[in-house]
Amino acid sequence: MLPQKTLIPARQRDGGTESSQSSIVLSHFWKNISYILAVVGLAHLLNGIWQTTRVVFTPKNTDERISHSDPYPDTDYPLRPATEPWDISQSYEYSRNFTKTVSNGTWLRITTHPIKDEIVFDMLGDLYCMSSGETSTTYSARKAHAFLTGVPFDKEAEFSSDGTQLVFISDAGFGVDNIWTLPYTSCDEMAQVASDETRKFTVQQTNSTFRFFSSPAFHPTEPKIIATKWYLTGRPNGAGEIWEIPLLQRTPEILPNHGGKRLIARQIPASWPREKYFESQLGAEQARYSADGSAVVFTRNSKDKQSGKFSYNKDVHAGINAVYSLDLSNSHVTELVAAAASAPNQPASPGGASMPRLSHDGKTLAFVRRVDDKSVLVLKHMESGTIHYAWDGLTYDLSMIPAFMGAYPNFGWVANDTALVIWAQGLIWRVPVALDALGERVGNGAPFALPFEASIELELGRTRYSTRDIREAELAQTGTVTSLHGLRSNEAGDSVVFEAAGDNYMASLDSQSDRPTITALEKPNKHTSCYAPSFVHGSPFLLQACWNARNLTSFHLLHHLKGSIIKVHGLPRGRYVSPVSNGLYIAYVRTGKDYMFGDVEETFGDGVWIGRLTLPGETLARPTISDLEHISSIQTSHETKLDISMINGQPTLIVQNPNKIVLHGIQTGVESVLVTGRTTVEMTALPATKQHLVAFRDFQHVWFSYDGNMRSRAIWSKPGDVDTPSGLVRLTETGGHDVTISGDGRRIFWLNGPTLEYVDVDNVATACRMAPSELRDCGACSRPWVRKHHLNIRYQTTTGAQAISTQGRAFAIVNATVISMSTTFPMILKNATIIIQAGQIIDVGESIHTSLPKETDLHDAEGGAVLPGFIDMHGHWGGFLSPYPQPSWEMETFLGYGVTTIHNPSSKNVNGMVERHLIEKGRMYGPRVFHTGDVLYGSTQPSVYTEINSRSDARDALMRVKAEGGSSSFSVKNYQIAPRSARQRLLFEAADLDMLVLPEGGWSLDWDLTYFIDGYTTLEHPVPVPELYDDVISLIAASGSSYTPLAVMNYGGIFGQHWVHQNHDIQQDKKLRNYVKHDILESLTEVKKAPMSSYQFFNTTKSTAEVARRGVRTNVGSHGEQPIGYLFHSEMHMMALGGQKPYDVLRHATMGGAISLGLQAAIGSIEPGKLADLVIYPAGVSTVEAVFNSSMHMKNVMSRGTLFAVEEGLVEIWPRKGRRQTRTRLNPDNDL
Repeated sequence: MLPQKTLIPARQRDGGTESSQSSIVLSHFWKNISYILAVVGLAHLLNGIWQTTRVVFTPKNTDERISHSDPYPDTDYPLRPATEPWDISQSYEYSRNFTKTVSNGTWLRITTHPIKDEIVFDMLGDLYCMSSGETSTTYSARKAHAFLTGVPFDKEAEFSSDGTQLVFISDAGFGVDNIWTLPYTSCDEMAQVASDETRKFTVQQTNSTFRFFSSPAFHPTEPKIIATKWYLTGRPNGAGEIWEIPLLQRTPEILPNHGGKRLIARQIPASWPREKYFESQLGAEQARYSADGSAVVFTRNSKDKQSGKFSYNKDVHAGINAVYSLDLSNSHVTELVAAAASAPNQPASPGGASMPRLSHDGKTLAFVRRVDDKSVLVLKHMESGTIHYAWDGLTYDLSMIPAFMGAYPNFGWVANDTALVIWAQGLIWRVPVALDALGERVGNGAPFALPFEASIELELGRTRYSTRDIREAELAQTGTVTSLHGLRSNEAGDSVVFEAAGDNYMASLDSQSDRPTITALEKPNKHTSCYAPSFVHGSPFLLQACWNARNLTSFHLLHHLKGSIIKVHGLPRGRYVSPVSNGLYIAYVRTGKDYMFGDVEETFGDGVWIGRLTLPGETLARPTISDLEHISSIQTSHETKLDISMINGQPTLIVQNPNKIVLHGIQTGVESVLVTGRTTVEMTALPATKQHLVAFRDFQHVWFSYDGNMRSRAIWSKPGDVDTPSGLVRLTETGGHDVTISGDGRRIFWLNGPTLEYVDVDNVATACRMAPSELRDCGACSRPWVRKHHLNIRYQTTTGAQAISTQGRAFAIVNATVISMSTTFPMILKNATIIIQAGQIIDVGESIHTSLPKETDLHDAEGGAVLPGFIDMHGHWGGFLSPYPQPSWEMETFLGYGVTTIHNPSSKNVNGMVERHLIEKGRMYGPRVFHTGDVLYGSTQPSVYTEINSRSDARDALMRVKAEGGSSSFSVKNYQIAPRSARQRLLFEAADLDMLVLPEGGWSLDWDLTYFIDGYTTLEHPVPVPELYDDVISLIAASGSSYTPLAVMNYGGIFGQHWVHQNHDIQQDKKLRNYVKHDILESLTEVKKAPMSSYQFFNTTKSTAEVARRGVRTNVGSHGEQPIGYLFHSEMHMMALGGQKPYDVLRHATMGGAISLGLQAAIGSIEPGKLADLVIYPAGVSTVEAVFNSSMHMKNVMSRGTLFAVEEGLVEIWPRKGRRQTRTRLNPDNDL
């Protein structure tokens, strides 16, 4: 049950602006004050309050000149209203307490009282007040008093111009950062009222359930608030707009989730059409009214104007942000402080400008800029334009990242403009200023710290963590394909074909049986991988593509009654997907250059090709392709799905792209667009029916509609929208993919993991035609008609193949120096033996005490160190997106650098699991692969955008991941989902499903802290503030979460990878050239060069070392940055530069990662019973320090019990000595 004040988001679309109140009614304010006084027994203070409180809001309407029509109506998202009640304080369990007294803090945002020497700041989501005077006060040791505490994350407070109110940001209630206000008397009085009582008098000013706010401030004389409203675009980088909100005196019964006016819009590049506005990342932020309220001062990123997209690694010394002023009387914008180098008729301001703050008299603008290796507090006289540097002791600003919490913490002018109070170096400082001879403000003596003591009391959620023993599954000799794709139906809808990780199958549906008959399609040989099966319409044949690393794609026909296979001749050499035929014609898509293959072989002529196909007769004469024609007018990708159908008596090619279906007359050449999708990621149609039958996948679900009038708009699935087809019905319960329609239009099929699901169209149409729109939208009317069949596809694993080839022989590594990373073994065990059998370590010990099995093959380590295989906790790569079942140079590279387990926190539900199965089948070398599948995205990228408005939504999101991976899918990624309520729901459901939840960190310090507070498994990416202090460090240590800092992609400065590129000869590294594509290495020849102060990973890893010293697992991850493999070891060395000892870093890279993933029973150390994943170093490399100094130059790597030599590329030593994996030709310079 929600508390009385909790708001259910209103079912209201943006209708323009809310009605402004014409005057301030202070009765509610005085009612609040009277209640506070009654609570604390301070009635005698009433006279003093009357003397200091001034009515500064005047009944003046200044809105006439602002048009109430919105040129960019924000009505698309969220897709559906959040109607399930949720309160982040009451609906989620906080079972632990965290208390700490600190004298320093991280990123303290400060507001100064306009009359008194008092400040308010936020720390870890609580509001504190304290004296800011120059001399000692009645406050004992300058005690900071927490006056607004609890589960809600409260921050960014700002005083009203008379000091009687605070406006601040809070996620109270539903969990989105909204604007709130609170009466304020004095720090003494506020400190004497219980926080829960104080919160009763807060007034919620906005009720956004999707966009979120920051940096609020009062208008000096009118009932208005200004704030930054943040928009997450298709990329997660936020873009701000400046909005003006009418000030409410009490929270209404229903507060709309849209309201206010956009004062300052985003910019769009001149080359962009207006429709792309919501993809622009050229935002405005950090706005404040001028002293008289006639203007708004704000900042904007001025460096990305041409691209419209936020770019990383910009030159902070040349300036990034600039300061502008908007004249509210005429909408004229003036640049106050530029962020550009000198140019004719243009001011020069290297170092940029962030966080503008005008003095009370409006004569001086204070801001922060970068100067050399310092961040500096700058004063600019608003009449002369002269600048003065007041103090260069600031902490580094964050203008290089899209920081929702501002490029520097809020600071303010004291009441008489004689000083500024600002956070720096973990402390609160008073910076004195004075007027010089010209009447301009300048620094006035040395800044001094205001020592404080703050007591932190937080409630923490239970850390979402669990362990799993993967040994049985990883050691099994057979496995099950859990993720199927490439689904096609025959004409009658009684048979389907599909791909199962390099092998094709047909499932025949028998109406008399609950189980389909599954048949494996014959291949040219058992080692060949095949893909893209389809039915040849009107014939007994099937068509499939098969892959060869040297010869690329070949087509083969199969007689599905006789089981015979025959190669199709006449196909030019190339890479092809989606081959289809109607028995007379054949069509396919040729793909060109891409990331995995480069621009080396068969890169021209990509697109659709059509030709004639001669089918074999009774004598099985060889089938032949002829008269090929390139249809260059149709755009395609590797996701394009083709079909051939008779439409109006004409053979027609149906080109089904993710968001457009095009019809091409094979004989006439006439083309037309059948339908386009607005956000669709799959589309299929049967245009031959009376009304066009269209099915599509949109926002993870499969939908269908009969709608004969879809050519004029781009369709999607938002309920009630003008572009949503009439009669649209959701077919899937939790999700689905690979939607296909039978040739007769009778059935729609799709896949969900290893499950084939389908409906008879007429049944659903009848059941849903008269159903309420809500039941069609959630799929309740179609669900009873969905049939499901489990497709059980088994395969032999590499462990099974190894058992056959070795005939059960054991393998022993002798004369080894074992650095086990075990808590039960000595740190270093010299002259040791490790015995492996069937992919598992069965014994470890000193050689003289270890007995070998009778039939054991030996490998002499020559005294070299042996470590458990490395675990890359956060690795990305792109090979799983390739449609071709080919060996992966990426996977080989990871293994070649000792990474035997890799976790990808941003993969694909289907493709990522298909790649894992290919490795398990032995079709490619690679580490043990685990991944989160598709991220649960808060941004509006259609393929991954995820709305979680209920517990069932959260469960569905998790089940989509588990459906494709089964027991090997145990983690999920929250990628900046804005509502904390949604993030809490994920944790609830993940606990029920025994899954780990990892959040994407980095851009919002505040969200990162709530991840630790609420109990997320890890934080992925660094906390965006490089230098952390006692408050945040202690919270991380108390949270129980792990931390993956990713120095190679460190926020707050240039990415650490550039430091590696700058200081190492990447392009000529001999080992790298045996693994990574040379064009990638060539691209790293000329690299960005920057001073050491531009690389903030030094500070990040220093903070990481302190976190580790307090017992936190600081995982090693490389983010998949190039060169992959190599940068995993660079990450380890960056962590050591921050102060961690080599052994500790190595342990984080092995056992630490295993524990973070809950896999420590199977991997992470060298112990009996663990999986046989090992790294062996050459003779002479036998100490921890020696290993660390040459960590990437191991001699051998063992993965799944197979031993490789790695310096010259992956070459098997045991059990198949000398075997190399055949790869596609990638590097033409090898011809020289």
